[in-house]
Amino acid sequence: MPYVYLDSGSTHPMPLGARAALEEYLRYKTRDGLWTGYSMDAKEKAVIERFGALVGAAPDELTFIQSTTMGENLVHQALGFPQAGGRIVTDALHFFGSFYTYGELRKAGMDVVTLPMTREGRIDMKAMAAAVNDRTKLVSVSHVSTTNGFEHDLKAVCDLAHAHGAYVYADIVHGAGSTPLDLRAAGVDFAACSSYKWLMGDFGLGFLYVRKELQEKVTRPRS
Repeated sequence: MPYVYLDSGSTHPMPLGARAALEEYLRYKTRDGLWTGYSMDAKEKAVIERFGALVGAAPDELTFIQSTTMGENLVHQALGFPQAGGRIVTDALHFFGSFYTYGELRKAGMDVVTLPMTREGRIDMKAMAAAVNDRTKLVSVSHVSTTNGFEHDLKAVCDLAHAHGAYVYADIVHGAGSTPLDLRAAGVDFAACSSYKWLMGDFGLGFLYVRKELQEKVTRPRS
């Protein structure tokens, strides 16, 4: 690369390996040279398994989605929002694109609490503990903030939420591929990310994680 690229937190340059995979796919789609031996099912299985190993998830806890925001919205649908009511706790260091969604859920009658960041650019766990109560249905955070890089202790967030019967959604788009992450060990219930940042993929492909124990307890928005 003939220059230094400094905006990888927004979107990462595509690596040569990803380009080679796309070229292989295009040869398969166009039957270039009577291309044989390519299996889309095998490719999808391998990608899911490798991503699961990266973030601490079993393959049957993962599925493909188009974007992180789509994953977050599917979680809301699975939990019956806004009709189910109750409280959602999020914070000012969550993905800024999600604020519109939570504003609309507030208008629809849900009790949405957005915790401010401290002067040091952090989210105070004491403030979160004060906000999460037995009416709380969901705690929604970014594992690593797109705003300033603040990293939540997901285990602490999950322990707090679960003590009140609430679920935890984590936007992991800035954590997956850049920061050690084990969703099951942390106790995360739902997570989503796209592939165009630290996974060094492209737009239009992402992952949704739903903890296995919850899959029969929530409504499946898509068949």
